[in-house]
Amino acid sequence: MLQRFGTRTWPPARVPTRLVVPVLSATGGGCRSTVSALLAHTFAQLTPTAVVDAALPVVSPWPSWATPPPTPLAELGHGPISTPAGVGGVCSTQRDGGPAWQVLSPPAPPDGMPGPRPQDCVRLALLGGCAVTVVDTGHSALRDVSAGPDPAWSTTASWLEDTRASPILSVPGTSQGLDHAHRFVAAALRYGLRCDRVTVVVVGVGQGPAPSTVLASSTVLAGRVGATFNVPYDHQIQAHQMRQPHRLGRSTIRAVRTLAVSLVANAAVPPPAHSGPATSPANRLTAPRPEEWTPCDQR
Repeated sequence: MLQRFGTRTWPPARVPTRLVVPVLSATGGGCRSTVSALLAHTFAQLTPTAVVDAALPVVSPWPSWATPPPTPLAELGHGPISTPAGVGGVCSTQRDGGPAWQVLSPPAPPDGMPGPRPQDCVRLALLGGCAVTVVDTGHSALRDVSAGPDPAWSTTASWLEDTRASPILSVPGTSQGLDHAHRFVAAALRYGLRCDRVTVVVVGVGQGPAPSTVLASSTVLAGRVGATFNVPYDHQIQAHQMRQPHRLGRSTIRAVRTLAVSLVANAAVPPPAHSGPATSPANRLTAPRPEEWTPCDQR
């Protein structure tokens, strides 16, 4: 069930010292970059925060949101980018009237991988001295998991299996968006990937209460993941995207703060034992695929 807001206090009693939040989306148009920017804007009020833009440059909104645009890194760990000063020289600082936060672009992924390696994204932010790392993953997680064979599936699997990460699955508040979320969770569970630490964030796409079909689908989904949250529709995001986060509505701010407090609290709880993903080809079942794919991320 979608959790109500206002039940947790802000700021959290425990300020995170090393929190990694990969924001996934089942398909394109999952509001992934919007959720990433909302979390970065919120966490920056507590501690140094960075967004790692792992999306392809042709579909990434960050060059238009951040000033100056982040500089892509050709290679990580060599030359000037092996030091915090080197990372600081290529990052972009987002200043929106509140605390500043960084936007970083990771190195290009190896051939065959849908996105940069998780360890590269985390290391990049740690070199920059950031306590909270929000990763805008930039690839279709459902297609990644449904593909099955390595290395195409390793990026999403690595995020789900990393006990240091607090994954978020961002979906639009539509029947199709929730259907894609169910397909992703079903595919991940079929391959033995853990979803108990996944937080599903349902982003409102219109004014008024959510449709009954969306509420019912969210209720069913809540029993298969760690938690579900609802971010209400905000006309400021619709009009300006995330170029002016200081103009967000109060309900949006309360919702994202509640989500941030939940992520901090969950990160402090040791994960239960898990047998790990099923890596044997004989154990890999054919996961359902959506009938249509959105060609680019509509953020």
